Amino acid sequence: MSRTPKTPPVPPEHKRWTGAELAARPGEWTRTLTSAEIDEFSQLADATADLIAEPIPVRPALLALANDVSHSLLNGFGFVVLRGINPADYDPAALAAAYYRFGRLIGGPRSQNAAGHLLGHVRDIGADLTDPTIRIYQTNQRQTFHTDSTDVVGLLCLKTAASGGESLLASATTIYASCVAHDPNWRPPCSAP
Repeated sequence: MSRTPKTPPVPPEHKRWTGAELAARPGEWTRTLTSAEIDEFSQLADATADLIAEPIPVRPALLALANDVSHSLLNGFGFVVLRGINPADYDPAALAAAYYRFGRLIGGPRSQNAAGHLLGHVRDIGADLTDPTIRIYQTNQRQTFHTDSTDVVGLLCLKTAASGGESLLASATTIYASCVAHDPNWRPPCSAP
């Protein structure tokens, strides 16, 4: 006997959003770091340490920021834009170290490609997308909406692109609620047996 799975419940309204709603409420998803948070971030910028094995030094302002970000990810719009870090103030390896350590305050790292990289660069390196080992983020091709195979994704803009480079977001909960409103019997393909 096969069971047909039930349609998952529609998420509550506070978990749904549209681009127009976000544009009207930037203060709810954008945060400028304080000088104390930037100072503590800079203290994590030691590129000579073992990033995997070394415990993260406790930094109270950054820990509070990481907790705020985690709360916003789980209970807010599902994303946060942090401003205030100037990449030009850091050596690239030191900036990567600080960013990686801050990310570990939010969650555990996961490799993002077959090479096992924990940090990577989204930039056009002139790669040919017909090569099966090349990822689209290594080309000048536009990425379509997609999901990454992790709970949290962090992006750090090192240099503003001359053109393109914008990140676009969509609310999966809003899309799901719209589909169910259109057809109450609709089930997402991922819920099929």
